[in-house]
Amino acid sequence: MHNSIMDNISADTLKSQLKLELCEDIEHQKTFVIVEGPADVKFMQKMLNRERTTIHYSQGGVDAVNNICLIFADDNRVIGIRDRDYENVNSTLSKIFYYDHCNLEMMIIGNDEAFFSVCDEYCLGSNDYSELRLRVLKALLGLSNLRKINEVDKRSIMFPKFPFKMLWDYAKSELRNDLVARLLLDKNSNDVGLTEAYIKSILTGNANLSIDYHELLEITNGHDYIGLLSVILVSINKRAKEIAEQCDYGKSLIKVRNFSYEEIEAALHCSFTLDRFKTTELYKSLYKYAVENNLQIVA
Repeated sequence: MHNSIMDNISADTLKSQLKLELCEDIEHQKTFVIVEGPADVKFMQKMLNRERTTIHYSQGGVDAVNNICLIFADDNRVIGIRDRDYENVNSTLSKIFYYDHCNLEMMIIGNDEAFFSVCDEYCLGSNDYSELRLRVLKALLGLSNLRKINEVDKRSIMFPKFPFKMLWDYAKSELRNDLVARLLLDKNSNDVGLTEAYIKSILTGNANLSIDYHELLEITNGHDYIGLLSVILVSINKRAKEIAEQCDYGKSLIKVRNFSYEEIEAALHCSFTLDRFKTTELYKSLYKYAVENNLQIVA
């Protein structure tokens, strides 16, 4: 299986390459899978049939996946796999498939076995991992709603890479929405219609609402989640160390270190085995498509 994991090639180059590969597949036995980026290539190559699939990504992310699949709409061997984000999946091309929930990261986080195994590795002390997962989701609710409104209403708000270590109020165990708003305003300084009052109204508007857990999985950005989770894990571990020292045991054994976004992301990806992938709606839809089109896509 060839995977263009390092080729951040243009859409035109990928289109030409696909035409060539489709012609070479004389027996129509291969499937050419278009994904958003290199992380998707790394993840999906573990889940797909290595002999019968080729995975590509190009510049353009979601738009590139959509456009390439539209160009090759009449060839069932070209399919796309992408983040669901906030799109109405019933209105898009049937050969484009979506990660469960909002995106790849949330598909993994929504799986109990995968998420709990990462918590076992990085979380000290006795903790309720389901409660921890929900706590992070709820802490991000305002930001998640703003991302959704931006997408649905086509507001074109630009989002910075949030430094969650600076944005987390450790005493109150909540996100500093005032600082989030300030970063957004700085990032969008040329957008005169974007006001601090508007941003804060979205960030705090649903603070007291009861939001369903599954709905939170649908609207939460995976990068936000991992960024905040890595901060909260360190906070939990510091507290566990304090308790241990108060009880006068484990002083020399308990060590607390910071976790980078990249480390937690890699751990989550590694935790998602093929057996766990087979429980997803994505797997089921890929399997169904493969049977209907006489292809071998999934491992």
